[in-house]
Amino acid sequence: MAVPAPAQPTPAASGNTQFLVFFRGQPVGREEVVVLKVQEGWVVRGTSRLGQPIDITSRVAEVQYDAEWRPLSMHIDSIVRGQDVSLKTTFANGRASNVIAIQGKPQPKEDPVSVDTVVLPNAFLGSYAALARRLQGKATGAELRGYIAPQAEVPIRVAGVTSERIETPKSVLDVTRYALIIANPPPGGDLPMNLWADQNGDLIRMQIPSQ
Repeated sequence: MAVPAPAQPTPAASGNTQFLVFFRGQPVGREEVVVLKVQEGWVVRGTSRLGQPIDITSRVAEVQYDAEWRPLSMHIDSIVRGQDVSLKTTFANGRASNVIAIQGKPQPKEDPVSVDTVVLPNAFLGSYAALARRLQGKATGAELRGYIAPQAEVPIRVAGVTSERIETPKSVLDVTRYALIIANPPPGGDLPMNLWADQNGDLIRMQIPSQ
């Protein structure tokens, strides 16, 4: 994404948050995520350092959407289990055009996707901040599409919507919990997930019970 000229107003930030990441009940690292409103639309940007057994450090992770939350591009620069891995993706005409580079060796890959798919790369959990925004106002039975980049697009079904309150040391948050089913292709099968968002649609928490 081009850097705005100094004369332009500073993009508005929403959900600038540091998340703790747990795997099977044990803390494995942190992700810092910010959602930016820019002239072109929206940017979800972050960095992360996740230890074993995940072992991923994302130096740069960014997904850009237009004003209607339709994906435009993605860029991830990371270290995965000791190897330099980068992923650059552009979205146009119902296609996701990827260039995946492992240790500097690029490999192209294209996938069919919906024009309004939510981009959810496994290397950037903060990308679910876009899903939280897209879930605003959705009721039980609604369905979205998610692109598990750079693998494939999958259906995401809303199995339940519940209003809850989360107590923190400083305040009590009114949140919405979305019970989701991610329909992975065989042999993966359905993956239940819970996602909590506040009244502004900012991501508060996500949980994959099987993990």
